[in-house]
Amino acid sequence: MAQAMAAAVRRKTGATYGISITGNAGPTADVGDAPVGMVYVGLADANGTEVTERQFLGDRPRIRAFTGQMALDLLRKHISKPL
Repeated sequence: MAQAMAAAVRRKTGATYGISITGNAGPTADVGDAPVGMVYVGLADANGTEVTERQFLGDRPRIRAFTGQMALDLLRKHISKPL
């Protein structure tokens, strides 16, 4: 899902990069769903899309904050890669 979302963001906006976040920030997990804290960040560019999976501990605000920081850090690292 994160892969499709990031690619769609890039395609629909015409942006150089597309970022998506999905997962379960809590407070509870439904049966069969991802455990609380399991998140996925998609990053799309002209060369394709990559997805990173992480599991964070904590409450909903903490998980959401960590996930947002992770997404921005992934973009920063991607942009700073040598060509």
